Amino acid sequence: MESAFHIFQKSLEDAIRDALLKTDQNSLLNLKFILKKKVKNLHQGDMIVPSGCLKLDSMQQEKLLLLMKEYCALADTLAKRVSCDKYTLLTFFIDRPKMCGCILKEVLAKGSEYGCSKIQQEKVITLHSVSLKKASLMDLRVAVVKFHARKLLKANGFNVIPETQGKSSEYEQLVQTFSEDFSKMENTSQNLRNLDDCRRNYQTASVSRQCILPKLHSLPSDTLPDSTDFVTHEGKENLILDLQRVILSKGLHQGKGGFDSNLKLVQVLQDSQPATILEESFTVLDSIPDFPQIKKHHCLHISPHNAAFTDQKIILIAHSLVDSGLSQSQLVIGPINVQDTSQASLLSAQDFYNSRFSQFKEASEMRNAISNNVCNEEDVKTLTDASIKIDILGNACSSPLTLENAASDRGAESRLGAFILYNTARLSTLLQKFDQAVEEGFYPALPPLDQINWALLREEEDWELVYVYIASFPELVSQSVECVYPAEGKLSAKIHTHKVTNFLVSFSKCLSTHYSRYHILTGRESHLLPLMYARLYMMKAVHQNEKLSLQEPDPKLQFNDKMKKYQQDHCCLTD
Repeated sequence: MESAFHIFQKSLEDAIRDALLKTDQNSLLNLKFILKKKVKNLHQGDMIVPSGCLKLDSMQQEKLLLLMKEYCALADTLAKRVSCDKYTLLTFFIDRPKMCGCILKEVLAKGSEYGCSKIQQEKVITLHSVSLKKASLMDLRVAVVKFHARKLLKANGFNVIPETQGKSSEYEQLVQTFSEDFSKMENTSQNLRNLDDCRRNYQTASVSRQCILPKLHSLPSDTLPDSTDFVTHEGKENLILDLQRVILSKGLHQGKGGFDSNLKLVQVLQDSQPATILEESFTVLDSIPDFPQIKKHHCLHISPHNAAFTDQKIILIAHSLVDSGLSQSQLVIGPINVQDTSQASLLSAQDFYNSRFSQFKEASEMRNAISNNVCNEEDVKTLTDASIKIDILGNACSSPLTLENAASDRGAESRLGAFILYNTARLSTLLQKFDQAVEEGFYPALPPLDQINWALLREEEDWELVYVYIASFPELVSQSVECVYPAEGKLSAKIHTHKVTNFLVSFSKCLSTHYSRYHILTGRESHLLPLMYARLYMMKAVHQNEKLSLQEPDPKLQFNDKMKKYQQDHCCLTD
């Protein structure tokens, strides 16, 4: 379902198109224009058509402007007025009270469904990444990106198979190996060994392994769709797959956006035993519901840059083992390194996580010593998780990423996650404080949405929160998933995991500025209540939108003097 703002934008585009046809039907019929949403200097207009996108003479411009003024005069439009200048062909000023009402009502009515697509794709999607082994920084980045990509796909209406029931995400499994007691290295080693044990147990129970391995042992055979692509070497105990034959027979693309041109041969059986790369292909097939009856299934491979070539072999092996119904794509994750300002060099995800945890814990203990509070390690863990996720998801997943590991808790990178959590907790506390005041009889209860005077939200900061951020969220989610099913036999998927994160950081900065400048909860005098009610509904929508930003900022942090002090010392990013 389209958002209220998107519906308005489409209706405005249609009105401009109709006006252009009336201006000059012959010369303007095939011309395209750009209707651009502004994000700055909104007092000078909210949406513009740049003057350079259409070549009109002065008479045509005057006629177009006159027609659009007639459109803005209509009672049912949200465009209040229109003007032009030397830089813009058309500048539209939106009816702010009407638009605020439409957007905030939509957010509060849809709740957790705001910005999410209702359309369910036909294909079932699973996300695959090579099993964690070394607990490296790259493993950490892949786990975070995979966790976030799953949420983005679900928000865009893709039918994504969830994590195995009863199991946590790969990120949570990885963090658990060194966060329960990060000072005990032997515990970490044991947990990693447990992961390897689980992997071996999985291989034993593999349906695809039990189904396909006997067929590979009996080659040449007609029981496999592409048995001619396999060649034996030094007896049937050693089996090799010709990857070039698979690419040609499946009509797959090589080169940019496709498979590597250096893919040649790969050994799948060695001394009658499946090679490691064949076992990984079995995990891909085991992710398919009701295997071996494959209907419409897609596997998205989340591949580290240094394993992308190997993962393409896994993809081609899986293609060779099934006849039809399976499509695959690949999202390559760029390299990651740490800019270390401390004396010790960090080599693993565990070292990096422990360093961040220690920074937050040290800061918390210092502030709790001053305020005589007890350090809450669960809060420290929440802050650590948030800062790492924000750092990893802050740039495009295919680009190189440099993480900062400061020698103290003053590192700028580690503050963003805490800053977002602080703003979320602050909003949650504000709403709880109002509800408590209503229960105590200090404030009257919130009136229905239809009784709110949205014209009281007249400050530019009010409009910026609603128009630039809340109204933009559905489009942002949609733009984050560009391509999952590459066409023409290509392989590369395009999922922009950084967009929501950067949006959330900017959103939090805007919210912090607004919150510091304006008092939401006022006195209970009757003339103060209407504005307070309007802003409370706006903050409810803001809080809802933050929780929907797919980063899952946790509002359960203890909001007390230690958080206030932490924010003052570490989170003042709006100065």
